[in-house]
Amino acid sequence: MALVGKHRFSWPRNDKNLQHLEGLVKGKTGLYVLSHGAMPMYVGKGKIAGRIAGHAKKRSSKSRYWDHFSWFVIKRRPRTPN
Repeated sequence: MALVGKHRFSWPRNDKNLQHLEGLVKGKTGLYVLSHGAMPMYVGKGKIAGRIAGHAKKRSSKSRYWDHFSWFVIKRRPRTPN
C-alpha cells in the first residue's frame, strides 16, 4: 500500500498555482516543502493548501524568499481489526 497519494514537485509560487492547489487538495493533510530554486527552506505538515497559503501571505524574512513548493498528500492507513 502506498503511503503518498497525490503529489506535485516544484510548483512555482504564484496565485494561479495557489488557487489550483486549493482545488486539488482541499482539506487534505500531508507534507509540503518550500524551496528557493532547488534549495529546500522549510518543511511542514498539516492541511496542505491552508498552510502553504498562510506562508505565502506572511511578511517575515523567511517567507519572502521561497519561490517554489512541493506537496504530498499522506494516505490514511486502514484500521486493522483487533
